[in-house]
Amino acid sequence: MTILDFLFPKKCLECGRAGKYMCIDCLQKVPISPEICPICTEFSFSGKTHPRCLGAQELNGLITAWRYQGVVRKSILALKYRFASDVSDELVTKYLKVISNISKGILAPIPLNRKRQNWRGFNQSEELGKRVAQKLNLKFVPDLLIKKTSTLPQARLTKKEREKNIRGVFKINPRYQLLSAAYYLFDDVWTTGSTMKEACKTMKRNGAGKVWGMTIVR
Repeated sequence: MTILDFLFPKKCLECGRAGKYMCIDCLQKVPISPEICPICTEFSFSGKTHPRCLGAQELNGLITAWRYQGVVRKSILALKYRFASDVSDELVTKYLKVISNISKGILAPIPLNRKRQNWRGFNQSEELGKRVAQKLNLKFVPDLLIKKTSTLPQARLTKKEREKNIRGVFKINPRYQLLSAAYYLFDDVWTTGSTMKEACKTMKRNGAGKVWGMTIVR
């Protein structure tokens, strides 16, 4: 036991049981997210985008684990708003037991604007994405995308407002030349997909081959 374990003992964020942030009983209550096409949101084997939905600048598929509920939701909120970065190791370990069909490629997190990242102290998508990439032996490029301008928090907006709010806000870091390789765009939560779809468009306009969305929850 470390001094941190003594001062801040681990307990389930849902039921309060000691030992883990997400106990087995509470985690089993969280529904696994169905595999869907990220464009039409209908069922699709392995989360691949349906051929009829796949445009030149669309995501090639979506990899996600759970619905945004219960102890998983509380873990993400703890990481995002309470600065509890130690939750991320446990969350990623359990996440990797659920997902599959990951091939070699490059993982890039969705960026925050500079002001928000400075206030929070870290980008939760980068924090989680780095751990996922290490475990899956993917190349991790945290600064591949740059958010050019600040936007309103997406959580407060309707689907149409989200699409307008995020339109044209990303650019490729000039340090990188995109390849016709597989890219995994990583974020913690998929809601409408507006942010990830806009980032995908930016990447494919600049030479990316396949781009998959990758999130913890939907």
